Amino acid sequence: MSKGKLCGRVAVAASAGVVAMAGVGAAVAAQGAQAATLPPTLQALEQKMTQLQVSTEAFTTQYQFGVPLSGKSHAAFSYGFTGEAQLGSELKANLTLHAGPRTSQERLFGETLYVLEPWIARYKHGRQWVRIPKEPLSQVIGFNPTETTSAGKGGGPLGTFAKLLGIVNNSQSVTDTGPATVDNQATTGFLVHFDPKELLGVFTEEQLNDLQFIGKPSVELEVFIAANGLPVHTVLKLEVSGIAATASVDITGINAPVAVTMPSANQTISKAARHKLLKRKGVKVMSVSGPKLP
Repeated sequence: MSKGKLCGRVAVAASAGVVAMAGVGAAVAAQGAQAATLPPTLQALEQKMTQLQVSTEAFTTQYQFGVPLSGKSHAAFSYGFTGEAQLGSELKANLTLHAGPRTSQERLFGETLYVLEPWIARYKHGRQWVRIPKEPLSQVIGFNPTETTSAGKGGGPLGTFAKLLGIVNNSQSVTDTGPATVDNQATTGFLVHFDPKELLGVFTEEQLNDLQFIGKPSVELEVFIAANGLPVHTVLKLEVSGIAATASVDITGINAPVAVTMPSANQTISKAARHKLLKRKGVKVMSVSGPKLP
């Protein structure tokens, strides 16, 4: 396999890994590794974090990827979401996908995603929402607000932050970087470093082999936590031989009213019907049902 193709495969692996961990995905502690001693400030904030009660959330996410090309040039792309979610027995969310100059309005009810595609209306008597089943929020935007802590309290894009806590508590080192104002909130920042073996819980064996072949990956996490324990801003960075992937999650508000309206049956078509329409009409439209990484 050429180095170019291998770099492409590694970029896909890095992208998928960052998206999976942005939520933050479960990390597997390296066998025999000694967990870092947490700064006293973080220990106190962790107690606050596990006690948070969250019924709704407003958030933004951003994913950025860069791949080295010939010479000093790089290929880069990014996308992100803004959204608000109502937590409970059935998760409901309003989402906006931002991918370059394009935006897409999406709504989620449980695991059914509705994507607004206005071009369909001219062919389907005004219907303009595509109904996509079995699309949990964790697949759409990289994290799942409904996961609970062992205490069963709260909710949030980082679970009730149990997965974030697990990664931090199993890390190689944690540094208190001091006070910082983030999203107009007073926070304390922490820089967390990982043993690359932690990635065994995120990548497939084939992806991990690609990563190891091209170089030794490095991964670090920055998290900024407010006094009430809310992780206001979280950034995960992965780099291997010039291939870089970054994911960030900002929680911009909690426990504010959220209203999500489900499109009626006469406003929607199925994903299969959309596909048939594309083939029959020869319409060339980029899918905007959320970036799907191979």
